[in-house]
Parts: sequence; C-alpha cells; structure tokens
Amino acid sequence: ASPFAFGFYLNPKNYTKTTRNHIIKYLKENGIESRNLVAGNLAKNPVFETYADKIKKDNLPNADILHDLGMYLPIHQGITKDDVYSMTYFLEEFFQ
Repeated sequence: ASPFAFGFYLNPKNYTKTTRNHIIKYLKENGIESRNLVAGNLAKNPVFETYADKIKKDNLPNADILHDLGMYLPIHQGITKDDVYSMTYFLEEFFQ
C-alpha cells in the first residue's frame, strides 16, 4: 500500500470496522498513535445534508470503505527507521 495525505490504508483479509478499532486500541497500548480516517465518505457528514439532492451518499461504495475501514498511522517526517520497525512489529503481532 502507498501512504496518502498523512494516512495509510490497510486492507488485510477479513478486515472489518471492529478489526480497525481493535488495531487502533492495540497500537495505543503499545505507544503508537493512530486514529480513524477523518474524511472517508464526506457525503455522510451533516454539513453535506444541504446537498443531499445532488450527492447520493448511499451510492459511494469506495468512499464507504475508506469511511468504515480507513485509519491513520504515523508517517510524518519525524518518523525514524526504529519507529517504522516498531509499527511493523506490532502490526505483524496483531495479525498473527
């Protein structure tokens, strides 16, 4: 996968919203900040209700996937190789 706009999308086999939430909790317990992807399906954001007649929020399957499963992992310029190894270690541990 490739990083985008400070986010990193994971799509392992049998990945669900519950799995994502468990990953975030597990990483936090191990000192790694992560969070749900903020954007996802913007059409579901209340601010877009005024455009409901133009945007069909229930017909955006790819945006829904990002909305439900997307998460941010730290990928900023201050990340060291040791940080990457640590994240990799804990993600591999989680999925074993």
